[in-house]
Amino acid sequence: VIMAFFAALISVILSLYQNSISVFFLALIGILLLYSYSFNPVRLSYRGFGEILQVLGVGLILPLFGFFSQGGELPGFYWTSILLILPSQLGMALSTSLPDEPSDRASRKRTTVVKIGSKKARIVIILLYLFTIASLFLFHPAEVPQVALVFLLVTLLGVLIAEALRCFDKWLKPGSYGLFLFVLSSIILNSTIWLMVSLLIFFGNSTT
Repeated sequence: VIMAFFAALISVILSLYQNSISVFFLALIGILLLYSYSFNPVRLSYRGFGEILQVLGVGLILPLFGFFSQGGELPGFYWTSILLILPSQLGMALSTSLPDEPSDRASRKRTTVVKIGSKKARIVIILLYLFTIASLFLFHPAEVPQVALVFLLVTLLGVLIAEALRCFDKWLKPGSYGLFLFVLSSIILNSTIWLMVSLLIFFGNSTT
């Protein structure tokens, strides 16, 4: 309640500063998504597909909030780049729920990992990252300097290969060092993708 209050208060200040009510409404949507994830009557994290709320909140609402807070307008938002990131954001949400599978199952929390199992979830995670990476390079083939592009590509592929190898490791159980590395590599991969998109937007603006 305290965090929600201050989030709303900050959004009111930013709305007044930018003379835009959009910032305040986006903050309310973010609070609503958070409430819907954990609390009744929706409590989607226990009913299933709560990861979708995480993707919408972190992958869409927060970028929009930051964009409008800095005076951006809807037609200028980087829709293509942000939408291409959403699959990797879902992969990130799934990967962070992997270590909690036993406790989630015991508490009848119907996460996607509990529904389909850890091994299938890891395969889905890799496919989601592959989709985002391929889409980004398809839609933005030459907007980043070659050195940065090569560095990011090597980083992405390296972490992806590490994930793929560990995906079929039968010893990837909650609490194991292997699963810890899998989740850590997912965090690194997702962060690198966000970095690449930030560079795409930055260099795209620099050339326009």
